Amino acid sequence: MNPILEIVIKLLASSALLTAFYLVLFRGKASYRACRRFLLCIPVLSLVFSLVSIEKPGQIFSFASLTAMKSTAADTMVAASPGPVYTVEPAVPVEYPGSEAAAQYLPASAQEADTAPVSSILGAVSPEHVLATAYLTVMLLLAAVILRQMVALRRLGRRAERQTLPGYTVWLSREVRSAFSVMRNIYVNADAPWERLSIIIRHEKEHIARRHYIDLAVMEFFTLLLWFDPFVWIVRRELRNVHEFEADRGALSGGVDPRDYMLAILEETAGVIPVMANGIQSSMIKKRFLKMKTENKVRLRALRVALTVPFAAALMLFFAFRPAAEREIAAEPQAAAQLPSSLPVPPDTEAPVLPRFPRPPPSGSLPRLPRPTPFSSPFRTVS
Repeated sequence: MNPILEIVIKLLASSALLTAFYLVLFRGKASYRACRRFLLCIPVLSLVFSLVSIEKPGQIFSFASLTAMKSTAADTMVAASPGPVYTVEPAVPVEYPGSEAAAQYLPASAQEADTAPVSSILGAVSPEHVLATAYLTVMLLLAAVILRQMVALRRLGRRAERQTLPGYTVWLSREVRSAFSVMRNIYVNADAPWERLSIIIRHEKEHIARRHYIDLAVMEFFTLLLWFDPFVWIVRRELRNVHEFEADRGALSGGVDPRDYMLAILEETAGVIPVMANGIQSSMIKKRFLKMKTENKVRLRALRVALTVPFAAALMLFFAFRPAAEREIAAEPQAAAQLPSSLPVPPDTEAPVLPRFPRPPPSGSLPRLPRPTPFSSPFRTVS
């Protein structure tokens, strides 16, 4: 299987299982802080499970057996391999304009290169390159949307009225349709009545006090990185819902009348907020009103504590660990005898004839050479 495809399948499967685990044991049953932590862990764990690959330990062999196997196999393959085959391509005379007497010779493939079809050029582009280009293009487009909104906020801050308070800053502008907060900045409509502004600012202060902007920054980073994963977008939506539920609970616990609070929320649902901001959204007004009327009871806490770590460990074993590659090597060099004695030869070519050299006699049976006779010179010595 293609390694990239394998990583994507692991990522989608692990994020789907983790999201299902959250929906069953966390949503509506755990505290808001526990829900936030688990939702932020889902993309991190999915990346770890898909990218980390741990090979299970296999058989360990001695150095002597591996060396003997390597030398024997190399000798067998060298003896069976044919010699190099060289092909000569026919040459075509080419005359350059302006030089009638000179003639240059180029291979035939040089002439065919100019008339190569477009399909052969397109065939050189692999599917991996196309997918990588599409992935980077979408990621850059999403990053450009966030950057554009941040630039618009900066321009809005230049035209808005600023009021610095302990722990946060309020920006009053008629261009703001629906109140929202970015980092430690609260943007509200300057024409809104003070009673409604005080309730909305209290709600946005809860976002700042509980540091929801850090969760949003981390989640937007993983959304850019894993935009092709539909479960990451589900986790992102669930995290925003948890932020709003927690801010509503904090604002109501501060002594705000629930009726006035709901009315202020309904009046602040007409605008559009940036993706990196906490704000009031009309798509979840009904859920928020139901959450305000019911107490968030923590249930199945012991079951979550008992199952969360084993569930993550089981996913780690299932996705990250892979069986070791089969490396069954015999300890004796005689296992190399099972290697083919000759390499396959194409049907249109003749098998190369290899010279046979006499093998040396075994040790201990070398022939005895005759002893050398004393040297006698043909010349006589004269005294």
